[in-house]
Amino acid sequence: MDKFSGLYWNSLKYFLKQAILLESLKKEWGLYHWKLKHSQYINSIIRATNILELFGSKNAVPLGIAEISKELGLQKTTVFNIVKTLARQGWLVQDAPNGKYKLGSKLLMISSAITH
Repeated sequence: MDKFSGLYWNSLKYFLKQAILLESLKKEWGLYHWKLKHSQYINSIIRATNILELFGSKNAVPLGIAEISKELGLQKTTVFNIVKTLARQGWLVQDAPNGKYKLGSKLLMISSAITH
């Protein structure tokens, strides 16, 4: 094997190891469920539904902006804007004493439509 071939294979092996590491980190941090790069999807809606699903997985425990941001791997500013919008529309409600959010009554209204 000549010098070029050895360098090529070593570079390829390094690149593959880095790619595998990146994929495993994405899975570990839960970044797959909201980062879709297809043009037919709207990332902000995916993020909003992921926030709602997070509340469902936490058994209705109130969550703050920082907690949501950390759980989903999103910027706090992004989470803040989405959460404020969801609260304005009735999907979330802000708890006055601690400022954290919980699921709102809009979910009940929508779910009752499914059962009828």
